[in-house]
Amino acid sequence: MGNGIPAALFVGLYVLLATLGFSGVSAAAVNEQSLFRTASEVVDIADLQLLHLHESAGRCPWIIMAYSDGCGHCRGAAPSTMHLARETYETPDDVMHEVTIAALNCQVYTQTCRDLGVEGVPAFFFLSPESLAAVKSTLAPIVLHPPKVTDGSVEKPERQTLHIFDIGRGGDLEKHLGPARSLWGSMTKDRWNAHSRERCLNMRSFLRNWKQSELAIVGPEGNPSGAAFNEDTRFHSVDVANAFFLTLYHEVSLVGLDSVERRYALNRFLRAVQRQLPGLGADVLLHEMVAHKNSNDLQPSPADFTSFTVADWQKLVLSAGIPFQGSPRDLAWKTCKGSLWHHRGFPCGLWLLYHALAANPEDQKSFVPVASLGNHRASLSAAADSEVGNAANVEILFIIKDYVRNFFSCEVCRRHFMSFAPNNKEDPGLQMWRVHNVVNFYLANVTAGADPLVPKRQFPGRTMCPTCYRDSGAVVTDSESAVVVTEMIQFLRKRYRWSPSSLYQSTYTTSPTAAAGEDGGGDGREVIRVQKSPMTVNILLTMSVVVVVVLFAMRLVLRRAKSVKFRKHRPILPLCAHS
Repeated sequence: MGNGIPAALFVGLYVLLATLGFSGVSAAAVNEQSLFRTASEVVDIADLQLLHLHESAGRCPWIIMAYSDGCGHCRGAAPSTMHLARETYETPDDVMHEVTIAALNCQVYTQTCRDLGVEGVPAFFFLSPESLAAVKSTLAPIVLHPPKVTDGSVEKPERQTLHIFDIGRGGDLEKHLGPARSLWGSMTKDRWNAHSRERCLNMRSFLRNWKQSELAIVGPEGNPSGAAFNEDTRFHSVDVANAFFLTLYHEVSLVGLDSVERRYALNRFLRAVQRQLPGLGADVLLHEMVAHKNSNDLQPSPADFTSFTVADWQKLVLSAGIPFQGSPRDLAWKTCKGSLWHHRGFPCGLWLLYHALAANPEDQKSFVPVASLGNHRASLSAAADSEVGNAANVEILFIIKDYVRNFFSCEVCRRHFMSFAPNNKEDPGLQMWRVHNVVNFYLANVTAGADPLVPKRQFPGRTMCPTCYRDSGAVVTDSESAVVVTEMIQFLRKRYRWSPSSLYQSTYTTSPTAAAGEDGGGDGREVIRVQKSPMTVNILLTMSVVVVVVLFAMRLVLRRAKSVKFRKHRPILPLCAHS
């Protein structure tokens, strides 16, 4: 009995820890972030070794959409891609009937996308079997290696090859579908028999049914908590940290640092973040880049450092101590939280990062306080407003634009952002605010990929900043003339004012007006109350359970040892003779 109790405790502790460990693995599988999670006609792939999915993968045609789940245009293109997959699957007369549609999330499988030659998303590729390679492919072919077989297997699977064609970039799927149809039609003319078509239809049906069975186990997506979604309009600096982490961890990894231009753009961007948004870990990355310099010069060029592999760069970003929340593949957003996981998030966070950079000058003392202008603020012209702005900080807009040019993975977004022409006369924060509102204006009526519970709107609303707008009864020629520029500059500086300590603290409000944001008329900033513990509640509870179990086991062992010692020293009574 004495030996059984500690053994039972050990088994119980083992089961407890095993349950905690395996539940994490299960959750990771369930929460895989795919824009096509509920689309059974679209196959989610992790690499290009497609034979692991089906034995006929190398003998059948594919269309692969490379995307990032944080890319707005990818989200917008996802519904039309799902519609295409479903339509071609259900239409036997369609020339694409046997073409399997697959999706590759570059935000998760970055190296695979680099191997495919992806530098911007969304990107579409057509893959055809080697037996039909009548047209020269635009990219290097993929050699599919069969899975390992047991030594007792009689038949060894053959190696298969797929030829790759780049059929287009950007979210206009109909534009890319034409070349794919033409290409596949020319390849199969008089060379594609009914047996080959049936084999590929069988594979496509198998993959569809397999995903449907997985979806039946996991269940459809939805709000995990079941609670009603409420938008938080306050500025949470942790979302800036999340976006900074993700653009480095994913976008820089995807594009790479092979060119001098990219290395120079990254160095300038990191130095700007180091100066104007301290506490994000940019200094650690800059130090490591200097340590990896190519030359022995005491003052090397900003671009003078060796390139990194995807794995090494991502390890470096993880070790930089960027205070993001959540896990690298599942960040926890606050200001940018959407009604579902695939809404908002990274695109919103990038805007916050750019706003924070533009609104926080390198030298805070260079500001001319807006309050010192007295009652004449509303009558100042735009030229006078530029004196209020920090002219020296305008360079940050060019640094941001150069970074976007080299690393922004969304090609359409990058192309549109390149039309932004910063000037040296206006406050940089005001310029970033204006370009963001222009984007929101054009996206206001776009529903594909948008969050239905957080519509695009002009920022800030009158309730958030009443003094930012002229009297509603005033005659204005356009929406811009309704803005009191000096008040808007003051609002932007106050809202995005950077405080490194806020990255490590919880946020609470004591009343609806303390940080009411959009609806309550506050300034939209969080109110700092208490220091956030680096340990989560789950970890603390787990450790508490383990400590209690260990102490209980030690107590039992000590009691048993004391009992044994007592019996050892107990006097032996003489045996009584039987009568």
